[in-house]
Amino acid sequence: MSTRWPSRPVVVGVDGSHAAVAAALWAVNEALRHDVPLRLMCVVDGDDDTDSAAHDLASAEIAVRECIVAVEAGRTPVKIETEIRQGDPTEVLIEASTSALMLCVGATGQEHTPGVALGARIGELTSAAHCPVAVIRPDSAALDASAVVAEIDDSCDIAAVLEHGVAEARGRHATLSIVATWQPRFTDIHDTQARAAGNRRTRAGLERKLDWLRRKHPDLTIKMAAAQGSTTTYLRRHAASVDLLVVGRTRRGGLCDLIGSPGHAALIDTMCSVLVCPPRAAW
Repeated sequence: MSTRWPSRPVVVGVDGSHAAVAAALWAVNEALRHDVPLRLMCVVDGDDDTDSAAHDLASAEIAVRECIVAVEAGRTPVKIETEIRQGDPTEVLIEASTSALMLCVGATGQEHTPGVALGARIGELTSAAHCPVAVIRPDSAALDASAVVAEIDDSCDIAAVLEHGVAEARGRHATLSIVATWQPRFTDIHDTQARAAGNRRTRAGLERKLDWLRRKHPDLTIKMAAAQGSTTTYLRRHAASVDLLVVGRTRRGGLCDLIGSPGHAALIDTMCSVLVCPPRAAW
């Protein structure tokens, strides 16, 4: 007799914001693709007095219901689970990530909502979650995008980044662009020829290093690219086509230029979402 283990859900952090609704809608396809439930989770502060707690609970129920209505409007056959918990939002979601396939949150939160707006907690979530964390921008669903970008560097996350990049591109029937960054010498920063040569050199190295990936996935369109300084340079240049950026948790330079308030400023012209992957051994 075989034993069927409980499915690991795609968990969406709900905080009453428009971005949280966008995260729920984005997460539907992830849940469908993996045939797992979509769990809408809202966390309210556990330290409030009785009257405030009752108000927060009512607000949480409204926030969850708003996400349910938005998901059901799409008429997709996804199984929806809901959970309202008391406690610290970050701690509760990190705990939930131990049994989740993926954790999805909106890139920007909303004040005066249940608990603390999750947009302010993204850094904590991405650094400690036990599963990949998708940070969804509220306007990303409106983009007619067709590419997934996977950023690789010399961190230990490259295996997870490539694995998730391939899976996300395949699930969207999209092109996978693998981007490596390189740092110019100070004297070459404004030298067009030096920049072009650096891009060619980096791209050629990437082609050699990842030729096996094309051979392993012949049905997937995979492009190699190089960006001087930062991946955001590449993203701005291809803003109209990029839907999702896949990065490693321990990427060189950290995540501040991609997520949270600084990231919103850096990527405001692209509005692509970001998937942060922990090293593969962690999940």
